[in-house]
Amino acid sequence: MSVQSDGRFTMTIDPIDRNAYTITGEMFWEEWQKTYYFAIVWDSDSDDWDTYGHTFDGTTLSLNGGTDSGEYDFNNDGDMTSCTVHFIFDLSN
Repeated sequence: MSVQSDGRFTMTIDPIDRNAYTITGEMFWEEWQKTYYFAIVWDSDSDDWDTYGHTFDGTTLSLNGGTDSGEYDFNNDGDMTSCTVHFIFDLSN
């Protein structure tokens, strides 16, 4: 995953059983009721965005989208299945 300073990102997914592919979008902080939530809008569905729970301990940033925060074709049949998106970034290097 490559993230630009303006929040735009490119992520390459390279499954074992099929060709690699790239998805893009934008990450940003969304304010709601005086609280900020980490949010992602995927370019493939720019009319919708999801908020993600987040934790940061100084070296690890964890983002958890919860139920239905993503979709993936698990059995490679062309049909996307709802799933949970959870990112863990190790920033110690």
